[in-house]
Amino acid sequence: MKMNHFFGTCAAGTQHIAKRILQQQIKDVNSLAVYEGAISFRTAHPYEGLNLYCFHNIFLILDIHEDEKSESLIESHMRKVIEKAVPIGKTGMGKGKSFRIVTSSKNKLVSVNPGLKTQTERYISGQTKLRADRGAGEQEFWFLSRSEGNSYFMRRLSKHASYGKLLKKGELHPEIAYMMSFLAEPCANDLILDPFCGYGAIVEQLLKHFKCGCVYAADIDEAVLQSTIKKAKQYPEAKHEIFNCDVRQLIPKAGKESIDRIITDPPWGIYEMIADIKSFYREFLGIFTSLLKPRGIMVILTAQKEALLEALDETKAFTIAERHDILVSGKKSAIFKLVKG
Repeated sequence: MKMNHFFGTCAAGTQHIAKRILQQQIKDVNSLAVYEGAISFRTAHPYEGLNLYCFHNIFLILDIHEDEKSESLIESHMRKVIEKAVPIGKTGMGKGKSFRIVTSSKNKLVSVNPGLKTQTERYISGQTKLRADRGAGEQEFWFLSRSEGNSYFMRRLSKHASYGKLLKKGELHPEIAYMMSFLAEPCANDLILDPFCGYGAIVEQLLKHFKCGCVYAADIDEAVLQSTIKKAKQYPEAKHEIFNCDVRQLIPKAGKESIDRIITDPPWGIYEMIADIKSFYREFLGIFTSLLKPRGIMVILTAQKEALLEALDETKAFTIAERHDILVSGKKSAIFKLVKG
């Protein structure tokens, strides 16, 4: 059986969560190689059957190259592709009649020898019958080199605009919201709460991809909450309730020890005016202690790691089950999985 070789990129620090998702969701996955912010893996499943929401982008690997002596790993790889006639095939070709080459080294776009790039374009065009278009190519072929010393020749399979165009300022990336939801281990009858839902990224992932009894969402900002309401309406079959209220008002609305899971991205005190972030974290942890059932799970994303750790130490109501230090929009943050009790 033919195995497809894929390369998925994710937020730096979340790769071990993504690995667990792969192992759980794809039964024949093998040859897993875990890197900072990326995973390569093999499976007989085609791209259309993967349904992996933990990755920002997924590529089909066409060739892997190592050349420690080369001054330019990417240019060395381009020569190899031409000289060795590396097959490209039709798998994952998708729609479109044009393509462009993207060259990236250590997560930064780089330029290469113009003549060599033209030769490589001619080779790809001859193999695929696609037309080279450096400005607006509908397909993308990547030469990507990493600090581990490998260069990958790949076809990009996922295609969407940058998050700068897709998301509102401060909106959580969907793949991070998905991984946070996965870490919470939601079950079919669970009551799940996002008390700082903002634009509704976590709510959307829960309603779209996970089975649960009911999703509660709350935020004090009525204008921002409209985005959550709009997203929730897309999933009328999934039970949910949305509250425009302060986190302090949630206990009488939901009830003490009524919630199975809390998944949230609370204010970091970076963009918002919060006089004492440590006191704020300590207060909402006390509220969440009252809301969660015994052995309930809470998953929190924050850049205020020390403030959260100090608040946890003072409340003594939670055990840290997991901690994943990650980068969110260039900011050092962490996902904490906490268990009450």
